[in-house]
Amino acid sequence: MPSPRFSSTFASKPARPSRGLLPGRRVWTTLGGTAAAVAVIAGATAIATELDSGEQEQVAAPAPENEQPAEPLVDEPVEEAEAAEDEPAEEEEPAEETEEQPPPPPADEPPAEEAEEEPAEPPADEADEEPAEPPAQQDEPEQQNQPARVTGPTGLIRGLADKCAESNTYEPGNGTELHLWDCNGTPRQQWTVASDGTLRVQGYCLSLAGGATADGTRVVLADCDPTQAIQRWRIERAARDIVNVVADRCLDVANANTSNGTPLQIANCSGNPAQKWTAP
Repeated sequence: MPSPRFSSTFASKPARPSRGLLPGRRVWTTLGGTAAAVAVIAGATAIATELDSGEQEQVAAPAPENEQPAEPLVDEPVEEAEAAEDEPAEEEEPAEETEEQPPPPPADEPPAEEAEEEPAEPPADEADEEPAEPPAQQDEPEQQNQPARVTGPTGLIRGLADKCAESNTYEPGNGTELHLWDCNGTPRQQWTVASDGTLRVQGYCLSLAGGATADGTRVVLADCDPTQAIQRWRIERAARDIVNVVADRCLDVANANTSNGTPLQIANCSGNPAQKWTAP
C-alpha cells in the first residue's frame, strides 16, 4: 500500500495550522551547503581583490619623506644590482691589466727623464755646462790681442852684445816698435816661434811698418793675421838669421848700435853681427 501523501497527512491533522509546503531535511542540507560554499567563494574573492588593490596602492603611493620603503622591497633589487655590478667589474679587471702593461715599455719619459735624464735629459751639471761653452767660444774672436792657438817653442831672441829683442811697452798695440835691450825674461821678451811661421810676443805678431819691404824698414807689432804673408818669418838656425819671407831681408839692429833702446829693422842680409840671432 503506497505511503500517504504529505497533503493528505497534513489535512488529517487539523490542530496544526497550515504553513505551506516545507522542504525536506535533505533539501535544506543541500541548500545550506551550497549557500555556504558560495559565501566562502565570495569572501575569498573579496579578500583577494582587497589584497590586490592594497598592494597596488602601496606600489603607486609615494613613500613618505620621513619613512623609508620596506626592507624587503629595497633589499632584493639592491642585492640584484650589486650582483650585476660585481660581475662586470670582475670581467673588466683583465682589460685594465692589459691597459696598465703597455705604459712600462715607453717608460722613456721621466725615466725618460732619463730620457730627460740620460738620453733625453742630460744631468743637471751637463745642462748647465753646455750653455756656458758657447759664450766662451764667442769671446775668442773679440779677444784680438790674444795669441792664436798655435804650437811652437817660447823664449828669448838674443842678438848683438847678447841683448834681446823687446817691445817698447808692457801694453803694446798695432804699430808698437821693437828695440834692443838687456835680457831680463819679462813678457816683453818672451817670443813664440809659431808653427804658422809667425813670431809672437804679448799677443801680437812681428810685422813691418806700413807693410813696406825696403831696406831699413822698422819692425813693429800688429794683430796676428795668418793670411798676411808679411807677418811670416824664416828661422835659419845654422846661419843664425831671421828672415822676413816677403821682403827677403834679415832682422837687423839699426847702425849695429849695442845701446839699450836701439830700434830694430830689416836690412839686406850681409852676415854682419847686427843680424845674428838665436831663437827659441
